[in-house]
Amino acid sequence: MALGAAAYGPRGEELAHDLITHIDAWGAARLAVPQMTVTPSTTAAAPGHVISKPESRITLAY
Repeated sequence: MALGAAAYGPRGEELAHDLITHIDAWGAARLAVPQMTVTPSTTAAAPGHVISKPESRITLAY
């Protein structure tokens, strides 16, 4: 089974490439446990790859 990413908007291609980089890294280190956290945009960013949106902040870490 293969994973991929699709993203839209002015920086969609850049976001999709970043997500694929993380997917590949996780695939190479299967002992790592990926974690996604969604917080209000007013919350400070946690360590990891952060996707900031007007209403929320999505953090991917593994």
